[in-house]
Amino acid sequence: MQGNDFPAIDVDEAHPYRSIRELYLCEEPRLLTAIRNNDRKTAVYVINLVLVHIYSLQKESPDLLKSLLLELVVMISRAAVEAGVPQEEVLGLRFRHLTALASLSDDEELALWIRDSVDRVFDLVKVHAANSTPPPVHISKALDVIKSEACSGLTRDVLAKRVGVSPAHLTVLLREKTGRSFSELCREARIEEACRLLRETDRQVADIADACGFYDQSHFTRVFQMVRKTTPRAYRAQSMRA
Repeated sequence: MQGNDFPAIDVDEAHPYRSIRELYLCEEPRLLTAIRNNDRKTAVYVINLVLVHIYSLQKESPDLLKSLLLELVVMISRAAVEAGVPQEEVLGLRFRHLTALASLSDDEELALWIRDSVDRVFDLVKVHAANSTPPPVHISKALDVIKSEACSGLTRDVLAKRVGVSPAHLTVLLREKTGRSFSELCREARIEEACRLLRETDRQVADIADACGFYDQSHFTRVFQMVRKTTPRAYRAQSMRA
């Protein structure tokens, strides 16, 4: 599409979906952060950036348009869960949105549909934030320590001692408050730091793997691909183009 301020991306004509998916993966951390912080302006910018490129493919493949919009809703839903909205509420909302999408056909209806999806997600996040109680101080501290020290070989026993609970109790509390295990939270923190280094530095992938606590570059690539659905090099290349 012409006449917008969004950066262009390279589209593989043989596999246009792959190019848009890479854009999703590149922009997802920024969307997650915006929804967690109730920053609607940034979230809308990211969504509009993706939509511009989705709509640019519409003439070539109308069916692809809906597929990409579905993927965008999945990304927004995942962001809502990351922001703390109960998964069952998000799944119910997503089901209603996807059911409505099946009956839509023209651009105006689709544009209204995606805006409504975004508004409803932010409403859920706002209601959840207003009704939820803050996590216990030791859990907040644990999450801060994981974020800052996961790349340094942090263990569950060390973390439990730091926050003043038993390792077993820490496991239960983390699962109750975040829905994830200690190892999952550490893996996410290491991947988030790796994404930052890939975006903001020109350090070698092997160096980043070592800095983020992975056994070697091969292990790092496998975990990164499992979490981000792309390779570290592809993620870096996409972030440079966006």
